[in-house]
Amino acid sequence: MPNIRKYLRQCVEMSGSDLHFKTDTGSIYVRVHGDLIHIGDAPLYGDEEFRNDLFDLLKPEQAVRLMEGMELDFSYEIEGISRFRGNAYFQRGHLQAAFRVIPYAISTMEDLQLPAACYD
Repeated sequence: MPNIRKYLRQCVEMSGSDLHFKTDTGSIYVRVHGDLIHIGDAPLYGDEEFRNDLFDLLKPEQAVRLMEGMELDFSYEIEGISRFRGNAYFQRGHLQAAFRVIPYAISTMEDLQLPAACYD
């Protein structure tokens, strides 16, 4: 059975920036250095299964807001792994979601290897 927390961890391990759940196709994708990589060995996520797993991450009032407003921005953290900014939404009748990795450590300009002009 698929598990959102498992794929969030996998996204961080792959140095991914985003994790996308597309329940219309049942597919899961990780964005690594701008490229979407399909997690091909993941079992397909059905609508009900995904909704139940997503609602396990949300507070009850967030689940209500999602169902009433058809979209929800939220945060989530796996302690010791990373923080995530989530967006759950309905598209073509299917509940879907995207998560952005928010690392604990903020990269310095040197870490990012920015050009000298950026320092000014």
